[in-house]
Amino acid sequence: MERRVLMEKPTFQYIRQQAKTRQGKPVTPQDIAKLAGLSLADVYVIEIGGYSSEEKIGVVLRVFNALTGQRLARDDIRAQRGGQ
Repeated sequence: MERRVLMEKPTFQYIRQQAKTRQGKPVTPQDIAKLAGLSLADVYVIEIGGYSSEEKIGVVLRVFNALTGQRLARDDIRAQRGGQ
C-alpha cells in the first residue's frame, strides 16, 4: 500500500519569521501593515492563512518583497480566498 504525504504550503507568518529586510533586520507584521496601508489585523489574518481578499494578499506580498528583496508569489503561501 502506497502512502502519500501531502505537503501543505507554508503560512506567510512562517516565511516572514524566517526573513530579514535588505538591511538584515527582522520583518515585523507592524512594518508590513504600515507600509501596506492595512490594519495589523488584516496582515495577521493573511499570516495565518485565513480568509482575505486577493487585493489585500497582493499588497502584503508586494510590501514583503520590497522589504526583503524576495520574489514571494501568491501561490507560494497558504491563504484562503474570500473576505473583504
